[in-house]
Amino acid sequence: MKKKITVDLSVKIVKPEWFERLSNFSKIVRVFCWMMRFVNKLRKKPSYDTKTLTVEEKAKAEIILWSIEQKKHFHEKENSVHGLQVVRGDDEVLRVKTRIIERDDDLSFLYPILLPSKHYITECLIREYHLKYCHAGVQILAAKLRLRYWIFSSKRNIRSCVSRCVVCKRFTAKALTTPPIQLPLDRVRESAIFEITGIDLCGPLLLKPRGKAWIVLFTCAVYREIHLEPLTSLSTESSINGVHGQCYKL
Repeated sequence: MKKKITVDLSVKIVKPEWFERLSNFSKIVRVFCWMMRFVNKLRKKPSYDTKTLTVEEKAKAEIILWSIEQKKHFHEKENSVHGLQVVRGDDEVLRVKTRIIERDDDLSFLYPILLPSKHYITECLIREYHLKYCHAGVQILAAKLRLRYWIFSSKRNIRSCVSRCVVCKRFTAKALTTPPIQLPLDRVRESAIFEITGIDLCGPLLLKPRGKAWIVLFTCAVYREIHLEPLTSLSTESSINGVHGQCYKL
């Protein structure tokens, strides 16, 4: 009898988030601002009535957006997240409690916002800083982001985003190298001077008061000797005379 094998496959369908349709961090914040306005109007809460978004409104929307994503990815236990001491401010955002809190500095620098690693919005934020600071490298981006944010494995995430930048790839790509080829026989065999000659023309050179001149360049292909012969025109007769003059001097 043939054995029957039964395989049970379970498929998990993951629905994409709304912000994954957008590739720019500023645009994600702006769209979230309009969503907040719409919700506030439905709930009949006070909201902005201007046709454009204000700076204060976008800053508030960004804080709320980070607060929502932190609740999805971080589980706070005794004011600690993955070994980091954190505090939850009045805006319900988790901030890292650094060792320089006694310093007289900006609050966002002393208590940076904790961001999840390998998150879509975090990657959009890194890309925006990368473009804002003229395609800066990993060290500069890490320093600029540290002024406001604390990203888990920050340099690894920044390096991953920078490595996918098309402009940076273009300027950091290694030039193609080809193996050197051997010289032809006419370049290496024993011969007389100017027996194998290359000819080129340069100019025109402007002469006073009014006139032009050209120079015929004769180069020996074996010994790299150079001979210059002046021309007063580009006619066939003048060119032949220049070649005859070089042959006569040899």
